Amino acid sequence: MKSFKLFLGTLVGSILLVSCNKEELPVFASLGNYENGIFVLNEGNAAAGSVSFIKNNSLFVNQNIFAAENPTASGIGGYVQSIFFDGDKAFIISGSNKITVVNRYTFKLIGTVESGLANPRYGVVVDGKAYVTNSKTNSIENSATGNTDDYISVINLSTLQAESIININAIADKIAFISGKIYITNGTTYGEGNSLTIIDPLNNTIIKTLTFGNSPNSMEESNGNLYVLCSNFATASELVKVNLATDEIASTLVLPNALGNAQNLNVENGNIYFTVDSKVFSSPLNSASISETPLFTSTATTLYGFTVKNTKIYLSDAKDYDSDGGVFIYSTSGTLVNQFTVGLIPNGFYFN
Repeated sequence: MKSFKLFLGTLVGSILLVSCNKEELPVFASLGNYENGIFVLNEGNAAAGSVSFIKNNSLFVNQNIFAAENPTASGIGGYVQSIFFDGDKAFIISGSNKITVVNRYTFKLIGTVESGLANPRYGVVVDGKAYVTNSKTNSIENSATGNTDDYISVINLSTLQAESIININAIADKIAFISGKIYITNGTTYGEGNSLTIIDPLNNTIIKTLTFGNSPNSMEESNGNLYVLCSNFATASELVKVNLATDEIASTLVLPNALGNAQNLNVENGNIYFTVDSKVFSSPLNSASISETPLFTSTATTLYGFTVKNTKIYLSDAKDYDSDGGVFIYSTSGTLVNQFTVGLIPNGFYFN
């Protein structure tokens, strides 16, 4: 009996010792229902657009999450264009002259911006202010007005009011904030415009304009350079490299004639990716030439949105522009991994 009591005491002591020495693992509270996943922006029509959400490694899509989280609020507007982020806030830009501000993790409404906007397109945040491109007239009308009426809205994020504008005197479309400067593509997917505007946000003035051979439709920064994909329907597409230290054109790579009107430039893991119609192309970033052979041809009826992230390629299918669209996820080797049904005219992917 004495031996058993000694054994029992030793066992209990060992358990207590292990319990006391066991390192407590931290418990992380969830930031919200929409943490760790992908927002799919659905452009919609004049009446309304929407946002879908696909949680990482999930086979389920949450549709129209703004309405689900804000059932009594008015919608995010129609012809929804893009989303940009600042901390825990997401800014949803609608072509119906509205920016809806939500918590990016809960999607609960914070407020709206409804001043100083005219067909807003894309935005970035710099030192507490949002810089938003505005295509004052649509792309067809721009041709008639000489593309000189577009501008940047400068929005105070404390008041959610536009406080000034920067006239671009050219098309104002994609926008990026890189190394203290703001870069704006002066082009469209229809082949209008042929330049890049560079702005100093310290005084909101244009410090330089670079001119290209045709229309810039997308841009990506990598290793101190800005890569700009330029194209139209009539001439060969071009990949322009801009040295960000000097803001000068470092090189221009002319793509084969068969790759006319190339769109949707992405740079990821040392490779460039872009699309021509339903085909996806890839090449090492510093290649001296681009092959006419696609990485793969997508199964999308109307390839509309395109993003590359880590080891996945995401593209959206607008189908007939009148029914719910689709999302296709491929590996970077071109293998279809998954596909989903989302909202009307999905046009972009945003990672949370």
